[in-house]
Amino acid sequence: MKTAKMLTILVLVLGLVGSASAVLVAHYEFEGNADDSSGNNLHGSLAGGATTTVDAERGNVLSLGGGDYVDCGDDALFDITDSITVAAWIKVDTFNKNFQAAVTKGDETWKLTRSGGANSVEFCCNLEDAGFTSADGSVNVDDGQWHHVAGVYDGSKVDLYVDTVLDNSEPASGTISTDTSPVMIGQNAGWPGRWWIGLVDDVRIYNNALTASEIADIAMGGTDGVADYDWIISGNNMYSGVSGNVGIGTNNPEHKLEVVGDTPEDTIMLVVNQGGGDGIVGASGEGDGVVGESLEGAGLYGMSITGPGVVGIGAFAPGVMGGNAISEAIGLLGIDDGVYGESTVGYAGNFKGNVKITGRITKGSGSFLIDHPLDPENKYLQHSFVESPDMMNIYNGIVTLDENGQAAVKLPSWFEALNKDFRYQLTCIGGFAPVYIAEKISDKRFKISGGKVGMEVSWQVTGIRRDPYADKNRVAVEEDKSPEERGYYLHPAAYGLPEEKSIETVRNPRLSEIRELAKKRIMSSSAKNF
Repeated sequence: MKTAKMLTILVLVLGLVGSASAVLVAHYEFEGNADDSSGNNLHGSLAGGATTTVDAERGNVLSLGGGDYVDCGDDALFDITDSITVAAWIKVDTFNKNFQAAVTKGDETWKLTRSGGANSVEFCCNLEDAGFTSADGSVNVDDGQWHHVAGVYDGSKVDLYVDTVLDNSEPASGTISTDTSPVMIGQNAGWPGRWWIGLVDDVRIYNNALTASEIADIAMGGTDGVADYDWIISGNNMYSGVSGNVGIGTNNPEHKLEVVGDTPEDTIMLVVNQGGGDGIVGASGEGDGVVGESLEGAGLYGMSITGPGVVGIGAFAPGVMGGNAISEAIGLLGIDDGVYGESTVGYAGNFKGNVKITGRITKGSGSFLIDHPLDPENKYLQHSFVESPDMMNIYNGIVTLDENGQAAVKLPSWFEALNKDFRYQLTCIGGFAPVYIAEKISDKRFKISGGKVGMEVSWQVTGIRRDPYADKNRVAVEEDKSPEERGYYLHPAAYGLPEEKSIETVRNPRLSEIRELAKKRIMSSSAKNF
């Protein structure tokens, strides 16, 4: 008996609701042949180039390459009219024709096939009262993974399950038509040429309808709706067909592997690699690879003598993400080069929400990005920052001149404490007048004169910061590169140079090694279809 591994599966079921027990008509396990292990001796024969092969996840399976199939014959036991279950594990290699056949009894009785030209499967019954009724699936099975699908006809509906979950249900009634077509795996005797291209395993045919729980049980390798939960030792590997959770220190695990300790001295899990490989690698198709949580200490702690303590690599999502649930708490803490982010296609750092920086921002350029005010659904709007070699502040406003053609502009109480070296600009609105600064900034005000009564004047004042922080952290407009940095660039691509000429190569000598590690991890994850 085969035991299910960590795969997805395909089961098809037709039958009457409330069947007392599953009656197995035929069972093809492909252990080196196409023999029937149900005891009914409905042995199949390999045709074309059909062979059995060893799959890394399933063991011995049926391999079909196009033009290959298994002929199971037209025994009277296959003339099932009231209730039937057909189950198979499938792994698609190529979908290249509509209605490629997985398991069929001709084209006029029942058939489990590709759903037209879609990437899903369907189960179709030819019912004497209703004609052809199909439960068309929506789950993509053309993804290089094993799948288990189930369809049920119970006298009132045809159901299709994919990976033990109901995918579609169609109302129907009547008995299933019969004819002399043989049952075939990978071919349709009534519509030749619809070859299944890929792998098939554990094909089962019952003459009654299995319940949803029974479908899940046979998907786990059970017989007659009873799952086989034995642990299996194969070479140096141990695995279980159970799809649930494993707990150590708990009898109610909520995760695939849950290890629980209850004393402060406990080291819950210790992983030591005395070689040159990784201690722990976390990978996920869509969710988080590794999550660390703690009420007091570090949720995730990494330490290294020469390399990075923690490396996060994201192919399509953040490599490392920090967050906090309490105001002013720290989501991600780094020391020295606290956080280094690098990206060639996305953002090296992506922050949603307010960002607080105590210190200087050094950048190549800057801008704001917002939804376009005139077309927010379809466009963005960007503006560049205004740059200056000084720590310059800009203030402006509009003032109306009095009956003497003058105006006093009042400034905030902190204005002169923050700024020095003032510069002025005046522009008349609606006319011309020889306006000028009659009194410079003093005692939180300056005075404009030379205008006409009621005239509006637009004014702008700039000042250079003079606060204690600014005085101690003036911007060096020109700065020599260190001897180690000479010959390297902040933006090598702008000069037509390769990334190896980046200044970060000097500042972080292991960057090239980490980049190669990132490529290796991403390619490895892609190969495993995470």
